[in-house]
Amino acid sequence: YVCIFEVTLDSIAMRNFVNAAMEQCDGICGAFIGKEEQGYHYILGSKKLDMREVSKKLNKCFHGKGGGKPQMVQGSLVGSEEEIRSMLADMA
Repeated sequence: YVCIFEVTLDSIAMRNFVNAAMEQCDGICGAFIGKEEQGYHYILGSKKLDMREVSKKLNKCFHGKGGGKPQMVQGSLVGSEEEIRSMLADMA
């Protein structure tokens, strides 16, 4: 999987990163913007995986909300970068 965590990045840059990463990676590609204490906004994408299922699991574990289409989802959640990365790695 390919994933970045940044403090500030606008939604267009987030989407552009995920789209570009999806061209290079068949797994989960994600961008998380924010801070652990306040929470993260995210965009996740994949050419092969149903991202709605990934989003549901993340949202359940990290008190999040969001959704989207099979190839791309967006939302927000609260959790540690380490725990989020670990869960994504397990799902990839």
